[in-house]
Amino acid sequence: MPVLLLLTATASAGSITPSCQARTVVYEEAEDLTDKVKIVADSGEVFMKNELLIFSGNVQMRHAQQRVAADEVRYSRKLNQAAATGDVSLRQAGFEVDAESAAVDINTRTATLQNIQYRIPEVGGQGEASSATVREKGVSTLHDISYSTCPPEDEAWRISAKSIDIDRENGVGKATGARLSFKGMTLPALPGFSFPLDDSRKSGFLLPKVGYSDSTGLDISIPYYFNIAPNYDATLFPRITSERGALMGAEFRYLTPIHSGRFITDIAFHDTKYEQGEQTRYVISFKNRSDFNT
Repeated sequence: MPVLLLLTATASAGSITPSCQARTVVYEEAEDLTDKVKIVADSGEVFMKNELLIFSGNVQMRHAQQRVAADEVRYSRKLNQAAATGDVSLRQAGFEVDAESAAVDINTRTATLQNIQYRIPEVGGQGEASSATVREKGVSTLHDISYSTCPPEDEAWRISAKSIDIDRENGVGKATGARLSFKGMTLPALPGFSFPLDDSRKSGFLLPKVGYSDSTGLDISIPYYFNIAPNYDATLFPRITSERGALMGAEFRYLTPIHSGRFITDIAFHDTKYEQGEQTRYVISFKNRSDFNT
C-alpha cells in the first residue's frame, strides 16, 4: 500500500490519519505546507519517539526543486535530514544524478552523493564522480570527476579532474588537476582553470576543443578568453596538431554604435604539411560592418 508523507521544516506537532478513499497514510505536521517535504513509497514506518520515518520500495521524495528517488529513505524529523540508499537518483533544474547513496539536508537544501553518474541535459554533458555535494543554490562540488559531451559508449574525448566547482549563480566552473584524453592519449595535467557555464562573459580558459581532419590530423585546442570591455573581447586558441605541429589562433571582436566586426588570424609556426622543410605560414581575416543610419 503506498504511503504519502507531507512535512514542513517548522512544524511542531503531528498526527497519522488513515484515508480509506485514497488507500494511503497521510502524515501532516502543519497546515501551512509551503515548504513541505513530500515522500511517496510502497511502505513506511513511523517512530514517534525518535522522530524517525523509514520508507522503502519505490520511494519518491520531493522538496522545492529537488527530487530524490531510492529503494529506501530514512527521514529524521528532528534534524530535518534524509538518507537514501539503493538505486538513488536526484533531479533538479539542469542536473541529473544517479548514485549509490545520498544524504539530503533539507534545511540547507544540500545533497551529498557517493559513486555517481551525472548528466547535464542542456549541453549534452555526462560523466562520473566519486562523490558530489549538490546545492540548490550556491556552489556544487564534484570530486574525482570525468566529463564529456560524447555518448558514454563512444567517448572520443574526456576531461578528468580532481575536483570541479559548479557555481550556477555566477555562471562559472572551476577545475583542479584537469587532464584531457583523446582516443586513449592523455595530455599533461593543468594546475587549474575556470570556464563559463553559460553565456556570461568572464576572462579565463574555455572548455578544450578536440577534433580531427585530413588537413590537421588530431587537433587539440585550449582557448583562453579575454573579457576586455562590454563591447570588446578577444580569444587566443593555442593548438597542437599531429600533422601541422603547433598553431596559434586569435580572434578580436568589437561593437560600437556604428561599427561591428572581428579580426581573426592563425599561425602555423613549423608547417610541414604542404612545403618541403619547415615553414611558418599564417592567414589573416578581417570583417567589419558599418551602419550609418543609427
